[in-house]
Amino acid sequence: MNQPERARRGNLISGLGMLLATVGTLIDPRIKNLGWIFSAVIVGSVIGILSAKRVKISSIPSMVSFFNFVGAVSVLTISISGFVNLPILKEKSLFASISIFIIINLLISTVTISGSLVSLLKLQGFFREKWLEIPLQKFFHGFILLSFLILSFFILLKSEPDLYLFLLLSLLSFLYGILFSLPASGSQVILLLSFLNSLNGVSASLIGLIYENVVLISIGTLVGSSGFIFTIFMSRLKNISITSILLGNKSQVEEAKIAPSPASQEIDLTDAAILLAYARKLIIIPGFGMAFSGAGQICASLLAELEERDIEVKFALHPLAGRMPGHMNVLLADANISHEKIFDYDEIQDEFKTTDVVLVIGANDIINPIARKPIPSPLSGIQTFEIESAKTIIILKRSNGLGFSGIQNEVFGYEKTKMIYGDAKWSLVKLLSTIKDL
Repeated sequence: MNQPERARRGNLISGLGMLLATVGTLIDPRIKNLGWIFSAVIVGSVIGILSAKRVKISSIPSMVSFFNFVGAVSVLTISISGFVNLPILKEKSLFASISIFIIINLLISTVTISGSLVSLLKLQGFFREKWLEIPLQKFFHGFILLSFLILSFFILLKSEPDLYLFLLLSLLSFLYGILFSLPASGSQVILLLSFLNSLNGVSASLIGLIYENVVLISIGTLVGSSGFIFTIFMSRLKNISITSILLGNKSQVEEAKIAPSPASQEIDLTDAAILLAYARKLIIIPGFGMAFSGAGQICASLLAELEERDIEVKFALHPLAGRMPGHMNVLLADANISHEKIFDYDEIQDEFKTTDVVLVIGANDIINPIARKPIPSPLSGIQTFEIESAKTIIILKRSNGLGFSGIQNEVFGYEKTKMIYGDAKWSLVKLLSTIKDL
């Protein structure tokens, strides 16, 4: 999975493994109601295939959030079933120990459900505010968790399952998930999404412990641990504390006020085409705007045209580009752009000094130099591309709005920077057409 050329094969192998695990479970003689099970499998498969084929590249993070939600709902239903059937389960294990697993799983799954819903709504733009601070937030956090612990204690004291208390615990967990996910700002949402994905893995492991299923324990542990490691990795890249995600706190650095950047200079498409056509070396930096406009294929056509003119063209990919890690890799792979043309941050950072033109397509925060300055901001400590060392910078942008971090980018006001406003795909089509006419 580390190599893009083998990533598709890796996904197919993973899918085959899950299929074998499912078949192995279904052939167990204790499994009943196979008709209902296969009906659900068929319906779910059809919905999954259609969704995967129709989803836009720009909507992949939202789809991942939805999958987190669906997975958590399935785990919650299994937890409820396990709790109702505790008299049967306690024939194998102690009532209290199984109850503890189910209660912990209840907390994790319901928090994942509400957190995934909030993340999905944020990614879809239903929240206009970058963050929502709830009055007495810490008090409500503590009150809900304390109430959860007290109710859990009463459940464990009972010799028989109490469904009403269990549903009340579900409601408390659901509210807690909303409380801790609502304050997440734009730069925290992706971290929240990654963390919720790891929680789904932990839930699967707990279900495996409850039903003594080794496959679920193994897969859940793998997903949970890798997801949490990935969350830590991303939090360091974004310079965001993990505790701010877990406690639902707004990052303090995001309160910093950044002075507005100078007025930008627009460039005519013809002049921009001339700069590209007569450059010796060009670096293209894709961002979310490229995915949003669906400009991958036309970007590949532009690459082919420029290379016919013996222009050296490279793509610079930042791990934080797009709405989630790997977003731009998927976009370029979908456009059949060779991996040999794609370079990571460390591989290409020093090449901007020898570059004639940097073409930025819908990226903002990953080229913001404020991250490298001793000024508190949402980007503080993040490594960004030093495109200001190139001779000329051309930026394709939908509008003069802010990036995902919500702060200004001073690069837009540099004398060497030229702006082209509008849809990235339309702008690239015009640029390509003009270059062919030169």
